[in-house]
Amino acid sequence: MKNIKCIAKERKYLKVFFLFLIVLTGFYSCLAFGDSTQTLSGIAGNVLASFKPMAKLITGGSFLMGLGFALGAILGFKKHKDMPHQHPVGTPIALLFVAVALLFLPVIFGGAGKEFVGGNATGISGTYII
Repeated sequence: MKNIKCIAKERKYLKVFFLFLIVLTGFYSCLAFGDSTQTLSGIAGNVLASFKPMAKLITGGSFLMGLGFALGAILGFKKHKDMPHQHPVGTPIALLFVAVALLFLPVIFGGAGKEFVGGNATGISGTYII
């Protein structure tokens, strides 16, 4: 039987080999299929462009979840009105705060993006991303 230290040492070398293979494959794909005239700012623009659909998904999901939480708050207020001893008023109030936070999330994203990146940034659209 092999010693445990030998097995761990072999695994370490195997991990290093696979990491080297991955890096080598990445360099080869960049050299073979990449555009050699692209600058660092072009790469940064491509990365920013790839995040736009994800930002639209997050803001659209926040709108839908905000509307759902608002509907839950309205129904919670109705339950509290019908049976105040069984349904406390704190739950619909908390749902209402969460709904307002989710509905204003795109505005916060737009303002934060303009603040961190700058007002003339090409990757940031207006106050609403969608």
